[in-house]
Amino acid sequence: MSKIFRLHKDNISHMEENSYSSEDKIQKLISEYPSLLAGDQMGGTDGKCWLLITREYNIPDKRESGGSWSIDHLFLDSEGIPTFVEVKRGEDPRVRRKVIGQMLDYVSHAVAHESGHNLRRHFEDQYGRKNAVKRVAEFIGGNDDDRDLTQEFWDGVDTNLRAGRVRMLFVADKMPPELRSVIEFLNEQMGSVEVLGVEIKRYSGENDDILVPSLVGNTTKSKEGSTSRSNPTTTLLELIESDEVRLSEGDELHMTYDNEEFTSTICQDGSVKFRGEKRSLSNASNKATELAGETNDKTRTNGWRRWKTVNGKKLDDIRSEMD
Repeated sequence: MSKIFRLHKDNISHMEENSYSSEDKIQKLISEYPSLLAGDQMGGTDGKCWLLITREYNIPDKRESGGSWSIDHLFLDSEGIPTFVEVKRGEDPRVRRKVIGQMLDYVSHAVAHESGHNLRRHFEDQYGRKNAVKRVAEFIGGNDDDRDLTQEFWDGVDTNLRAGRVRMLFVADKMPPELRSVIEFLNEQMGSVEVLGVEIKRYSGENDDILVPSLVGNTTKSKEGSTSRSNPTTTLLELIESDEVRLSEGDELHMTYDNEEFTSTICQDGSVKFRGEKRSLSNASNKATELAGETNDKTRTNGWRRWKTVNGKKLDDIRSEMD
């Protein structure tokens, strides 16, 4: 095992590897410092950044239920991919087998019964709607009050959940070889689901600690299969400009809500014109439901799933085919 030394001014000291006092200690550190989840080691130009939805997130066992299980953390990355995090200390015997079945149980029910709207509602309840919009906008690099951009982000979260495009992240201070092998196997075989581990070692000195996160499971074979996990982030503008898709400026889109028919028109800049105003797809669909007399906020859903071409094909299906 490599030794860790700390150099301070002209003094060098040896840091001893130590375990954490409790799982709760690791969980609190992850909540306060999400970069410990080794997002910088997960590929891409800048790696992964994390938006914490909450600790101890309740997983529903059916739609509209209050939740039967609790996952340690639920994060979203900048592509809106839900990331489920379960923490165990290496000395916990459950880290080897039980945690795998536990995580599969949690995530399978989340994919079946959870929605982007519910995650958004939970996030807004926790931070307040205005502050939640600001947090998401800053996270994805938009303006503080860009509600259309944040709506598109949550739409992407919903699309990812429906497609089973999620990430399982097992965290421990010491990753047992048996768990490493299972993580690598699952990550190579599970297609749209990414399965990774993060080992966060703790080294202690006289007055401070050094934490060293390292990624587990990102094998060569799993990297080759990562294209099946791509996120449908194609915009309407990209659909218009693509040679593969026959959508053009001026094309009409249609949606039906509560037996009322609504029409919008594709604009050159990738927005749609609805009732004389340029809007995003989701903003236009939400406005249509308001015009139909619906005031319940639960009706706010993904505009990609509501608007159809003149041939009756949902834009979400067209985007999925392209991605």
